[in-house]
Amino acid sequence: MLVLSELFICPMSHAAAVDALEQLEVVDLHIWLLRWAVEASTLQQERLQAIAEKRKRQTEIENKRRQLEDDRRQLQHLKSKALRERWLLEGAPASGSEEDEAMKKQMQEDEVKTKELEETIQR
Repeated sequence: MLVLSELFICPMSHAAAVDALEQLEVVDLHIWLLRWAVEASTLQQERLQAIAEKRKRQTEIENKRRQLEDDRRQLQHLKSKALRERWLLEGAPASGSEEDEAMKKQMQEDEVKTKELEETIQR
């Protein structure tokens, strides 16, 4: 006679499982079906958890890619702005006005931002 625990230990084909189930008593069959349902439910939950974790990782990767692209665009903008401001300063007469000083200060701040963005992008 087949023991119920053998159905859980031994992997078998569908036909073999049906034959084995026919040998079990009704009570054993109910127990086996309940255990099988619990195991199937557990496996389904594990699959769903794995899918959720994979989606979360993919979302994190996509967000990091977007952030990197934003940083690259901002870096390109700052470089263009710095080049334009240098060009304007080279063509302007040296007057030492407050406006020139403010522009130089802004250029220095932009250079610091540029360096920070370059470091971030390289990581």
